[in-house]
Order: sequence, then C-alpha cells, then structure tokens
Amino acid sequence: MRNFKGLTVLATMVAALSNQKRTEAWVVPNRHDGNGDQSFNAQSLVETQWGSTYTHVNGVMSTDGSMVYIFETLAGEEKAFEVELGSQNKCAALGTVVDIEKSVVTDKYSNVSSADMCQELCTQTRTCVAAAFDQENSTCSMLSRVQGLTKGLSTLVVPSCNSDCFQTGWRIKGEGNLLGTTPNAHICQAMCEGTPDCEAFTWWNSNNQCFSYTHFDITHGGRDALSGLRDSCSRTIKAADYAGSCTQVDLTGRGYNFQVQSHIPTLDACKISCLTNRRCNYFTYNQNDKKCYLKEENGTIASGKRGDLTGPKLCDTGCFLKDIEYRVDRVATTSAATVADCHYECTMHSKCVRWTYQTSNKGCYLFGEMKTAVGQRATGFWSGFKAGCGTDPLYLLDAPSCSRMAVKYNTVPNKIVVASSPSACQLVCRNDRNCSTFVFNTAVAKGCQIYYATVDSQKRSHPFFLAGPPKC
Repeated sequence: MRNFKGLTVLATMVAALSNQKRTEAWVVPNRHDGNGDQSFNAQSLVETQWGSTYTHVNGVMSTDGSMVYIFETLAGEEKAFEVELGSQNKCAALGTVVDIEKSVVTDKYSNVSSADMCQELCTQTRTCVAAAFDQENSTCSMLSRVQGLTKGLSTLVVPSCNSDCFQTGWRIKGEGNLLGTTPNAHICQAMCEGTPDCEAFTWWNSNNQCFSYTHFDITHGGRDALSGLRDSCSRTIKAADYAGSCTQVDLTGRGYNFQVQSHIPTLDACKISCLTNRRCNYFTYNQNDKKCYLKEENGTIASGKRGDLTGPKLCDTGCFLKDIEYRVDRVATTSAATVADCHYECTMHSKCVRWTYQTSNKGCYLFGEMKTAVGQRATGFWSGFKAGCGTDPLYLLDAPSCSRMAVKYNTVPNKIVVASSPSACQLVCRNDRNCSTFVFNTAVAKGCQIYYATVDSQKRSHPFFLAGPPKC
C-alpha cells in the first residue's frame, strides 16, 4: 500500500461541504502539552507526521456525525478517509498500516463495518494484541504480533484504551530494543505484547519511539517518558451470559456422575467445583436440593428433576463472537442445543481449535489449527475459541484456594520473577518476609509479581490475572 506524502484538506472539498457542521482535530504530538493529563484522551487524533510538533488539521463533519479527512497519495489522488471511533477506541492509530509480512495475523474477518467493531472483536480474542481495520475492504485482521507501522488508509486498534497501568514520568533502566515508532503508548504496549522477550516498554513522547525491555527496573525519566508492563492495563469484558445462559433448565445430562456434592449453596459454587476438578467436563445443579453432580461428559440430555440446571464446564460466554461465521475447512460437523454446548463440543474434540454455531439449524461446526482463520460477519452465527472466557481459564490453574480471580494492581511491583503456577508464585511471596500480595499474570512466562504493600483502591479487573496473600 502506498504511503502518504502528506495530510491536507482540499479547498474544493471544504467549499463543497461548507454548509455542513465543521470540526477540528489535532495530530499526535511529539511531546505532551504541559497542561495535559498525559492520559491520551483527546477527542480525535489524526496521525500525520510522527515526531513533529502539533499540526492543525481541519475536518468536515458528515451528516452521520463521523469525521472525514482527505489524504493525498504519492500519485496525487485524493481519497476520503472517514473516521468512526467511539469513546472506548480513542487510542486507535488512524492512518496506520501494519506490515502483514512481519506481523502475525491469527484471524481475518470480512464485512466488518467500523473500527469500533474491529476493536470489540480484538477485545474478545485472548491472543489479540492489536487489530488492523481496512475500511476500504471492510476487513478486520486480528494480530498476535505487530511490526512495521507506516502511514496508510487503515486504522490500528488495540483491545483497550485504559492507561491505568502506565507509569508517567518513568523509564526502564538500560538499553532497550527499539521496536519502532508508534503514535501513542497504547500501540507501543501492543508491540511489546507481540514480542516474545518483551516484559516491559518505554515510550518517548518527544520522538514517539517505542523500546522493549526484558525487565521492569524503572527510574525517573521526566515527563517525556511513559512506561508499563505488557498485558497489564485493565480491559472491559462482557457479562458471563453474553451469549445466553450456559445452562439448560429442568434438564440433566445422562453422563456418569463420578461425584455428587451435597449442600452446595449456589449454581456458581457448583460451576467452580466443576472448573477446579480436572475430571469434570459437565455438571448438573439442582436448585431445590442443593446438590451438584459432576460428570466426565454430558451424555444424552434428557428431562431431569424440577430445579435441575445443566451445563458445560466452561460456562462463561463473554468472549463468544456474535454474528461471526468461520469459512474454513471443518474437522467435524455436529449439532448442539445451545451455543455453549457447541463450545463444549469443541473442548471435547482433540483437533478443534475454533468453532461456529448456526442458530437457525443448531449446526455446530468445528475447525482445526491453521495459520490464519478466515471468517465473515454474518447474522445468526456465533463463533469462538477452544479456550474459555472470562475467569474460567484461571480456575483450571494450580492456584491457591484463596486466590482472587481477575484481580491485578495498577502500581509497580517490587519484584517480577518466573513461577510455574499461581501456587508457586504464592510460595515465592511466602518466602519473602516483605511480601504482602502476589499477582500472577497468565499471559507471560515471567508472570509472578511480588508486592510489599497494596491497597484496595489500587485493584483493577483483568481476566489474565489473579492475586492473593502469602498464606491462605
């Protein structure tokens, strides 16, 4: 794709649209405004000359409320670039093209109509560190590695624009590895997340340079520096019943009950019993007699006792992709009563990596491993991945019983070390007399964070993390 020679609003276009509401935008600066809060929450950011001072760009507000800018290409053609960003997507890199050859695309969806929709798909995809939205072709590419940013007619979005994990005015000590030039710290963090040996990053506002580091030993860097850990800013997740309840009412699975637990107070408690039992793949909970039946498989679903609630081990549907259909070769085709049961069929199939559920005929389509999965936005379909949603995967770990799921802290840890599991991380904390809290990041190899002091106000929600005290 050709790069921009410049960014200009043509006088003829402005004259033609002079009767429409006008607005303005500012490009990403090479330094923070002295009076700014350094939180990157400007209303509109347009990337033009990275590393330059503020450049004023006139924009024209179209009738549907979106921003329209005119880009001049190397060939002299003028193309309108319509910007549609919600408040949750304010850190998107407008006019940014990713080098697909150097990056890693895990999934590519067609018929995606907006950058906000592309961001939502990325947020719900555990392996997505960023996504490239091509408005001209209505495609959204999920990226697990981001490399080679240049200017062009596309938008790069990240899973979250939260900046609660960033340390403003601090830099990482030592010589880092230059990852490239990025318009803001969120894109820098995304590049760090896609770099295997990157544990932390520093982004310099003066020249927009992004550096990765294998440690998080920080020192004062002046207001020009901004640093953070990979995978650490909190992100918004959808409700556990986003795709509907995972349980079927007054029905039970005829699969063998290898364990029956009495006096289980709630459905959630029964779900957790199944999640923490490696043998369990399906459960039935009776609301009346408070019994929890753990099963190795669902078996035939049939009428049960009044009050029965039956469902799969991985019961959270918050990361399921609504109106997405995979269009690749299948490893199996079956049927399922619910979207959650289609996900269950994938978890029980050794070759399944992704799945699609068609609501009109209850078709359940299972897909295997592939370099890039191709799909499209299509009404009446749900899709997803073999791994669970929300906090479900955390319960599958070797973790202390007192662990607080989906909890992290927005302060700098005193130490970051390697630990094989949350239980091993707790042991590190217990052997350090100064440790008050351990935090385990499931997304990185060096994921055990040790804190000497924490307060509840520093807690943030993140589905990749769990935390706990030195002893239960």
